[in-house]
Amino acid sequence: MARYYLDIETYSRGPRPNPLRDEIITIQYQQIDPYGEPVGDLNILKSWESSEEQIVKNFYSRFMQNRRTWDFVPVGFNLNFEFDFFRFKFAKYVGTRMSESEFHSMPYIDLKHFAVLLNGGEFKGSGLHRFSSKPCSGSVIKDYYENKNYRAIEEYIKMETVAFIDFYRKIIKNSDKWKKDLVP
Repeated sequence: MARYYLDIETYSRGPRPNPLRDEIITIQYQQIDPYGEPVGDLNILKSWESSEEQIVKNFYSRFMQNRRTWDFVPVGFNLNFEFDFFRFKFAKYVGTRMSESEFHSMPYIDLKHFAVLLNGGEFKGSGLHRFSSKPCSGSVIKDYYENKNYRAIEEYIKMETVAFIDFYRKIIKNSDKWKKDLVP
């Protein structure tokens, strides 16, 4: 099964993200090979060019097979966040209700766990911007969106994708060294 880098950007109206209340404003994905090299272009589905409903439906029709599983392996950072939003938005716009356990029973690769280990086992302070070339957290998206600075959102997404893919490639590159130390 093909691997795809997967991420979303959201617009939150409250102090903490809530998939029932908040909006997915972009869904971005890019196919990557087993070594983390990009295959093809980065695709960004943008709600401001259509609607949240349309980008969710487009993503769903592109990547869901049998209405219960991906037809790819998502590779991302803190995919629980994406899965929570997709679960509620698929129910709202497509009529497919999926449990949290259904999302977690599908194959996926989440580098957040690796960052937590690199951060001494601490969750706080284990963001992608701490371990990659990504210069800041996603908190800037809210201001960009409220000010209709869609170009800045797209630039942020491109920068974040490059940082993520570089982080992923470094992990893969070093995994051969770790295997030698760990596997007898």
